[in-house]
Amino acid sequence: MERIKIYMNTPSWNVGTNTDIRLQREMACLEKDLENVHLYFPKSKILSLPYNIDKICGFIKRKMLGTVTLDTKDGWVLRHKALYNEPEIWFANCDIIYAQGILPDNVHGKPILLDLFYMRPEDVNSTFSEKAQENFDILSNQIKKLARTNGIFNLRSDYAIRMVEELCPDNAWKFRNLPFLRPNIKAASTDEITEKHTNDNTIRFLFCGAQANRKGLPVVIESFIKAKEAYECKSELHIVSALSDGHVDIPQRDDIIFHGELPSNETQQLFRKCHAYIMPSREESFGLTYTEAMANGLVTIARNFEPQKEILDYGECGILTNIDTQSVTGSIESVLLMTKEERIGFALKARDRFIKKYSYGAALKEWQTAIEDCFAQQ
Repeated sequence: MERIKIYMNTPSWNVGTNTDIRLQREMACLEKDLENVHLYFPKSKILSLPYNIDKICGFIKRKMLGTVTLDTKDGWVLRHKALYNEPEIWFANCDIIYAQGILPDNVHGKPILLDLFYMRPEDVNSTFSEKAQENFDILSNQIKKLARTNGIFNLRSDYAIRMVEELCPDNAWKFRNLPFLRPNIKAASTDEITEKHTNDNTIRFLFCGAQANRKGLPVVIESFIKAKEAYECKSELHIVSALSDGHVDIPQRDDIIFHGELPSNETQQLFRKCHAYIMPSREESFGLTYTEAMANGLVTIARNFEPQKEILDYGECGILTNIDTQSVTGSIESVLLMTKEERIGFALKARDRFIKKYSYGAALKEWQTAIEDCFAQQ
């Protein structure tokens, strides 16, 4: 079969966020593991657009200052614009155009493979924003237009798919829940998980997130200390973070271990070692580390918002919490009070859900079907 050629209409990877860089690396696995797919990444970087200049300035600030305060209250619409203008070279020779957030100005009649984030603001953010609501309304109108456009549109959650089915039922088949491609994340064996929870007498909690303030590290530290005061259990809190969105006061205690920013392989070793994962983010688009925790058999504590509720199967595979100190403390205490058998039960259910829904093998099949369905709309 002739290879399906996909033009990657994406930002400059050299100045992109960690998520952008991970996307390039992991989308490239499609080309390696799907024989009928070939990706074309733009080679030139056109830096005249204000959006790209903002990204470069942000990159320089992070390097020079170490921290940058990020304003996430405007919602998640229009995240990436079309940064490249090479239609005569690339578009004409490709079968599909891939993009994020918004369609390029001219797709030259090609079907589009588009990643979107489509959720009601009140189900995602802990604080209400009129701007976020306005953006949601704009995106809802865009969804209606996309439904009449040739392409496949990835919303990354069943929650969003249900909204689309109500909004444009006749063309809802074009909208998919395609998991992130995580080829390097492997599920721990049942024996590894059982042994970890059975033989270790110290319960190790893990927090992992570069933007520690947004992801709730201050409340995690406060709650962990309160829970330990209430229950005399051997437990530790391990923190992996670059603290990239501002300072966090981390107490000097033997049971709170700050690792700073770690390479991916060392972070994965911590996931294998720890028993519980906690990240009660104020704002979170998805939360890839929740699925890493599930793969490694950790009792996972996530905020009671979408799509984290869906990731944890609405509490069947983990603990859902609100993001105040009392709620987070209660969630930590519930882990401390679990029997080893109860922890193992949560851990194994989470691992099974990861394998079925979020593992690389499961994701690859979904992406292949989506690409072929997109190609068929030429």
